[in-house]
Amino acid sequence: MRTPHFLFAFSLMLATPPCLAQVSVEAHVGLSYIEHVSTALTLRSGKNHSVTVLYGSNFFVNTHDFSNAFLQYDYSVPKWAVFGATPRFGIKGGNSFYTNKYYRWKVVSLIPFAGARYPINDKFDFLFEAGPVWSFEQYLQRRSLGEIGHYRYVLVELKVALAYNLFKSRTR
Repeated sequence: MRTPHFLFAFSLMLATPPCLAQVSVEAHVGLSYIEHVSTALTLRSGKNHSVTVLYGSNFFVNTHDFSNAFLQYDYSVPKWAVFGATPRFGIKGGNSFYTNKYYRWKVVSLIPFAGARYPINDKFDFLFEAGPVWSFEQYLQRRSLGEIGHYRYVLVELKVALAYNLFKSRTR
C-alpha cells in the first residue's frame, strides 16, 4: 500500500469527532507461522477500529534471509464478547523475504483473519488470530541446484501475541 493511501485512510478513520477522544497506542510482540517473531505498533480508535504496523523476522537474526513487514486493519465486535474475549475480524498484507538452501523469494501476502482479544489487566491484552494466507511470488532467485519447487500459494496463519497499552485507553 502506498504511503499517501495509508495516510488518507488513517485520517478518515480518525476524522470522526467521537473517536478523537478514544485513540490509544499499543505495542505488541507475537509468535506466528508467517511472521515468526513479530513486533508491532497499533493505533486504536474507539472500541472497534485499529491499524497496526508489524515487522517480523527470525528472532531478528539474519534478517536479510527472513523478514516481513505488514500493515493490518481489524474491527472488534464488543457486543459479541464471550467470557471477556472480544472477537476481531481483519485483514493484513505486506512483503516477505524467505530464504532456504535452494531459493530466495520475495512474496506479497494477503491474510484475512478472525481472532480474539482478551484483556489480562489494564495494560496487557492477549491476542489470537487465525486465517488463510494467499501468497503471490514477486521475485525468485535460485541459490543452488538440487531441489525444484515453488512457494506455497495458500498457507494457514496462526498467531498469538501480547499487547501492551502505552497509555490507558478511555474505552475500557
